[in-house]
Amino acid sequence: MPRKERWSARAQTDYLQIIGYLLEHWSKKEVDAFIGQVEKRIARIKQQPYMYRQTRRRKGFIKS
Repeated sequence: MPRKERWSARAQTDYLQIIGYLLEHWSKKEVDAFIGQVEKRIARIKQQPYMYRQTRRRKGFIKS
């Protein structure tokens, strides 16, 4: 059963800043491809969360 992802506040902020930067410097097609890759990674993590290691500082969070 897939899990719901939880982003830390910092991860959310960083991701949005990265997307903002990419929108200024990359083409829309490249940004869409990047977002698609992130979404694929999240889907993989949700399906197989144990293939990634957990962070030491935050229980229940993983590094990808």
